[in-house]
Amino acid sequence: MFLSLLLISIAFSLISQYFFGLPYGWNIEATNSMVPELNPGCVVFIMPLLGKPHVGEIVAYKPPFYNHYIVHEIIEEKACGYITKGIHNKFPDPWIVKTCWIKGFVPVILGRPISIPYIGYAISTLNTIQGKIYALIAIFGIYMLLEIINKNKIEIMQRKKYKLNTKLIFSTLFVMFFIVFFVIFSVNTILTRAQWTSTCAPSFLTKKEIGVSFKIGVVPVCKNITLILPVNVSKFIFKFPLAILFYSNTSNLQLIGNKTIYSSSNVTFMLNSGKGGFKSANVGFLIVPELLPYYIMEDLFSFSPLLFLVVYSAFLSSIILGIIIIVSKLLSLSY
Repeated sequence: MFLSLLLISIAFSLISQYFFGLPYGWNIEATNSMVPELNPGCVVFIMPLLGKPHVGEIVAYKPPFYNHYIVHEIIEEKACGYITKGIHNKFPDPWIVKTCWIKGFVPVILGRPISIPYIGYAISTLNTIQGKIYALIAIFGIYMLLEIINKNKIEIMQRKKYKLNTKLIFSTLFVMFFIVFFVIFSVNTILTRAQWTSTCAPSFLTKKEIGVSFKIGVVPVCKNITLILPVNVSKFIFKFPLAILFYSNTSNLQLIGNKTIYSSSNVTFMLNSGKGGFKSANVGFLIVPELLPYYIMEDLFSFSPLLFLVVYSAFLSSIILGIIIIVSKLLSLSY
């Protein structure tokens, strides 16, 4: 079980870091900027960021002028971003960290970030793509060696062990598929804050002012305003209907019009500007293949985007695992 979990975590790191260019998984802390929370040589686990970062959270971000991620703590929130600082550093980072720079965070359990001390020194020489692949191969080798040793037991124990291993293999595949889908969909989930200012002064609103950040700008007071968000989607080999999922903690901003598309299209929202003053709302936005009834997907996402990601990733993982099980049984029958 330990080897399986280790294999999954390394595979998760490989997929996120070298296929998607994201910092998720195990990362070696190379500096002393986060002492005493994270010491040099430890490995720290980074998860996809869901929701809005907050003060006191340890985040992983990558400025456009750097070629690596920085893991520091948020100490202050600004109108245009965040101020971050290494706990051990005397001064904050010399820039304002924009939300789009932040890709992940370090989970905290019992007040301590998830990390393994000292092991980073031992694997620092493996901190390359080739090194991690060799480590993965070595773990597979140990895994297979244990299987060969187990085959020396009596036939009854072999059968019981075979059944147990079959379940373990399928469980491991399910977890791996789940992690992959969860990472893909969480990265493409937009969780942000819609902001607008209602005023009696004349204002002009065009679709050019509307983007994924939902910085709506200045709008007239007490008006229902149509907002148009152009959406570009990738072309699929098979034309799946794509469900547009939207989450908002206020009824002032609602998704209207077509909620299912087949290609690049415009998505229409209705904004009630309200009385004069600054307004804001927490919003979420995601486009995924409509593989479940839309009303189920809509209810889950509107209730909690995180809950939807868990359920949808588990559903897709179950489908793929079911196909694998059926194919394996058909192959076993053919022999």
